[in-house]
Amino acid sequence: MLEKLKELEEKLQHHSHDQTAIEIVQEFAKNLGNTKNRQIIFGSEGVILREHLATRHASLGLTGWRIFGSLLKTVIARTGESEVRMRSTIQ
Repeated sequence: MLEKLKELEEKLQHHSHDQTAIEIVQEFAKNLGNTKNRQIIFGSEGVILREHLATRHASLGLTGWRIFGSLLKTVIARTGESEVRMRSTIQ
């Protein structure tokens, strides 16, 4: 399973700022099968969260940051001024 995770990281490397990254993560999760497999891979040490030993606070691992960045960009794009105007016009 760790090989699959390395492949995911390589795919996300060039797409951390657009919708493609979200689609890659969704496809990756779908291919893992059931929820248990998803929990195992995404819950593995250092994948999404990593622990700072000195302060005992969790922070995102590299894959976690890439997923977070993709989601954040999507949220920001959907709340941008032009997007809000467009949605307001439709309503």
